[in-house]
Amino acid sequence: MEQEQYLYISDKLFPILSSYLNQEETTFEPLSFEDLYSIYRLSKLHNITALVYQALKKYKLFQDPKSERPFELVYAQNMKKHILFDRERRELYAFLQENKIPFLPLKGIVIAPYYFDSFCREFSDNDILFDKKRAKEVKKYFLAHKFRVEEYGHGPHDVYMKEPVYNFEMHRFLFGENEDTKEFVLYFENYLKQAKVKFGYELELSKEDFFIYFTAHTYKHYAISGCGIRTMVDYYLFLMREKELDWDYIYTELDKIGLKDFALSFVTLTQKVFHKEDLSKEEMESLMYILTSGTYGTVTHMVTNKVEQKGKFKYVMYRLFPPIYSYKIMYPWAYASKIGIPLAWFIRLIRAIFRDPKKITHELHQVKESEGKKEKEQNKAQQ
Repeated sequence: MEQEQYLYISDKLFPILSSYLNQEETTFEPLSFEDLYSIYRLSKLHNITALVYQALKKYKLFQDPKSERPFELVYAQNMKKHILFDRERRELYAFLQENKIPFLPLKGIVIAPYYFDSFCREFSDNDILFDKKRAKEVKKYFLAHKFRVEEYGHGPHDVYMKEPVYNFEMHRFLFGENEDTKEFVLYFENYLKQAKVKFGYELELSKEDFFIYFTAHTYKHYAISGCGIRTMVDYYLFLMREKELDWDYIYTELDKIGLKDFALSFVTLTQKVFHKEDLSKEEMESLMYILTSGTYGTVTHMVTNKVEQKGKFKYVMYRLFPPIYSYKIMYPWAYASKIGIPLAWFIRLIRAIFRDPKKITHELHQVKESEGKKEKEQNKAQQ
């Protein structure tokens, strides 16, 4: 979609979504079939289709079963996914409790209950922080339950997957030294210890500490490749329900990791959008960045942000020859000896060319586009 299309559809969607989130009793002008289809596309991009379905249904905006059916299918699929994950998660929790392994549910697991209908909160995985010293026991559990190991021992989390929908990210730590700032790594390294007991060996963060972590996680996505409308909804519903937060503590702590200004601007933007208030020019630019990001960001935004930071040449060299520490995750056998790194580099290049040549072509195109955009902005500023 072009920016004008994003703006047109968001102007249709946001008033409806805002009214639903605020549980307002109101009416809206009927939507055309084309508008409903465009709203569906935008909702899918941002993983909010189940939520939008309930909003459109509440305000009787579906023309007929044909226009409603795609939304209804996503809601039904998400409901099934929730039920399956809840059952699998109960078994995992029972194992962790029985074996006295401290664990802390994160992100979507915590956020979903803030939705009026938890089935409206779409997700791709479950994130759980646990005692990293017990990683081998946790791995044995997942293998015994027929999960396949997608990633183990090389990054912030171990990943276990199983058909039809299961994806568990078991976090050894929240931010990794090879991919995040030292401030983030140091600040969050003891979050498991500072969490309080909820029940047995299940832990929970204070509302303030959860908000701080969620903000850091949001910033990471926002700064690298973007984040979407679902994150704004998460923020809004959390803040709507939690009226007694200690904001002095929150902003003092966020200031320690350089996120106070980001948090203030993101909260303000979210509140203004869902309170149907006018946005400043800078806020409109931020909203457009979010609208065009989708749930997990885009290659376009990732490349633009990185080229802006590094410059075109450094970015291309970084992508062709990643820092040595990254091989610890991608090719541990090469990292262990260092001698094998040239071979690992060659394997990585060949795999990329044959597995996803379109992705490489798209990324190179974005590098060229980003550099051109940067030059235009510099020329404009000088005029």
